[in-house]
Amino acid sequence: MLESTVTKNVEAHLEARGCLVRKTHGGTYGKSGFPDVEVWSSLWTGVIEVKVSDNTCSAQQKRWIRALRAHGANAYVLRAGFCQPEGRGKNTIVRLEDENGSHSQPFPLHELYSHLCDPKRGGIIIT
Repeated sequence: MLESTVTKNVEAHLEARGCLVRKTHGGTYGKSGFPDVEVWSSLWTGVIEVKVSDNTCSAQQKRWIRALRAHGANAYVLRAGFCQPEGRGKNTIVRLEDENGSHSQPFPLHELYSHLCDPKRGGIIIT
């Protein structure tokens, strides 16, 4: 499972629910370590860093997520590929994490927006 594929699926899922979604770019044209996806909607606004399997956040990514959360932003790591079967496309099994690895219960990607907008439904334990 490729991180770029999961990122595209996340973008498509959120756009289909009326969100404005922007894929960010690091390196020369952006801020290195800034989360992969910015999301705006009437119900949820925030950023998502996408990770696959046991890939970890870099020190810069952790600093960005920590700083954004300290300033009141919704900032999460969305992890896919951590379980078998992992699912595919909209049925990919994902979970939300903070920069330290605390995480929600797993759920299918097609439920992401519901989990972001209603933490009680998603069982998100990240505060």
